[in-house]
Amino acid sequence: MRPKSTPRGVRGGFDAYASWLRAGGLSEGTVRLRLHHLERFAAQFNVLTADTSDLVAWLENPRWKPATRLAARSSLRSYYRWAQESELRSDDPSARTKAVKVPPRTIKEAPQEALLTALEGVGDRDRLAILLAAYAGLRRAEIATLHADNIGDRMLTVTGKGSRTRRVPIHPMLETPLREAKERGGYVFRGADGWSPVTPDAMGRRISRALPGKWSAHSLRHYYAGHVYRASHDIRAVQQLLGHSSVATTQIYTMVDDDDLHRAVGSWAS
Repeated sequence: MRPKSTPRGVRGGFDAYASWLRAGGLSEGTVRLRLHHLERFAAQFNVLTADTSDLVAWLENPRWKPATRLAARSSLRSYYRWAQESELRSDDPSARTKAVKVPPRTIKEAPQEALLTALEGVGDRDRLAILLAAYAGLRRAEIATLHADNIGDRMLTVTGKGSRTRRVPIHPMLETPLREAKERGGYVFRGADGWSPVTPDAMGRRISRALPGKWSAHSLRHYYAGHVYRASHDIRAVQQLLGHSSVATTQIYTMVDDDDLHRAVGSWAS
């Protein structure tokens, strides 16, 4: 790829683009990801004069996995649509880039043994964080920003991606620690200043450190989703509990494994 200098003023364009994303209700995580991709692209190409061949050259990075390439293309597509509407460009070079095919995802559901190991020997704070991922299906950012005001008698009110709000039933494992958190008031997980919430990254690291092997907070969210779906076979309910905008995202939990297939044939044969 041929390097090009980024013209003066493009950084201001990025700031205006970020404001446009925020005005559309996108989460700070998404805004940061979009800007990260644009900064990387701008380090090699002039974003105001780049053509489709420049975008293709950058996107064909052989070190990227399909999901990474998909996200990078989405960032370019979003930026150049905005740039065209804002009259920074007369055309949209990203419109002619080829759609990225991503193989079907496989869920990485933490096994119960990993969950039990994580719960052994941790303090009350980390224990509650782990339980919120495994028994409420909360994302790390949702755990980090949980406030006492979001805790009801039977339900949690959770604000997730895209500022979408959902209600999640409080599992019996969570009743006592959440009642105590509500009595304390404020953010459930506070930062070093004692009143503001911890960051999502810090929360993710705390949970990952407690889990054995390479399991993460998100694998506990998969644990929750998998158990709820297998118990109910209600994909729409799982969608609402997880806060997915589309049921297509949730359908990954309907995939069956070999044990499920053997049980199905065994029950028919008997």
